[in-house]
Amino acid sequence: MSSINDDAVSLKRSAIADSLRRQIVSGVFPPGMKLPSREELSREFQVSVDTTQRAVQELKRQRFVTAKRRAGTFVAQHPPHLFHYGLVYLAGEPAREVSNFWGALADAADAFEPDGPRRVRVFDQVVVEQTESYERLKRYVVNRRLAGLIFSTAPNQLTNTPVVAFPGIPRIAITQPIGCPPGVKPMELSESKLFDAAMSAFAQRGRRRIAVISFGLNATLTEKLAQSMSRFGLVSHPRWLHAPVFHSVPIRNCASILFSEHQEHRPDGLLILDDNFVEPATEGLVAAGVRVPDDVTVVAHANFPRLTRSHVPAVRVGWNVPALLSSCVDALANPNTPIPSFQPESRQPEEESL
Repeated sequence: MSSINDDAVSLKRSAIADSLRRQIVSGVFPPGMKLPSREELSREFQVSVDTTQRAVQELKRQRFVTAKRRAGTFVAQHPPHLFHYGLVYLAGEPAREVSNFWGALADAADAFEPDGPRRVRVFDQVVVEQTESYERLKRYVVNRRLAGLIFSTAPNQLTNTPVVAFPGIPRIAITQPIGCPPGVKPMELSESKLFDAAMSAFAQRGRRRIAVISFGLNATLTEKLAQSMSRFGLVSHPRWLHAPVFHSVPIRNCASILFSEHQEHRPDGLLILDDNFVEPATEGLVAAGVRVPDDVTVVAHANFPRLTRSHVPAVRVGWNVPALLSSCVDALANPNTPIPSFQPESRQPEEESL
């Protein structure tokens, strides 16, 4: 009998919390407004003061309200449905262990606006429904504890779930303009501008023959690279375009063979298009006896400020990740404003020590 009563009290508490939360989100109780007293709420919902107190405590834990001693309970000045955002990493492994980019983004979320009211919470390893990580995110969504969601990629596998379909929450995916489910806007990283920044760095240093080492080189990517090279008067060759497996030994060997002194017309520039490849690729250049930057210019992808190690001087071209996260949050806070593509940044080798 006690268990039945406890369940009934729990349901009533949740119903009160839900009702008050809805009124806060809808603006009936705006930020800074004093809530009715516990006694008034108890009469309204026809429950005990203790049950009402537990409901208010739930909202306090969720940061919708704050209690001021002897003054009462007030809606928080910066409630979560207006100031807290979710960064959702759609993969089965922790973000910081899989990709340097997503690790940098998670770091940026942890350090986001330390002196401001906005917060970004990381939801890691959200893959499919009915997993602990997914259920946790869903609770935040349906309880309106988030002002918006940023997805690491297009969340197509979650299209018909509350995480994507629950109304009233703006959503962004860091992806190409096509392929997003309805209601999710793309934040495009300007790949063409990234390539042009890299080719400009080669051209400014008098280089012409460019090799590329990347994780995955499909026909579309290869064509974009060729177009960018052409704009700057640069050339490449199919045997200079390599996509080794994601392991240090083949990456190192690939770079070493590409720049072997036995080649009569070897490349004079190397573009490393994945920052996870930078350390082993530049290690291969050292093993091949290549003089950098005297004989070869290296341009390496980067996710600022989380630079991977390079064994040679390298121009870094890539994304300012904290600025990217800020752009995503700003876009969510202004959902009716068009979202421009995010532009890359460059850093010269001597800047790394600054």
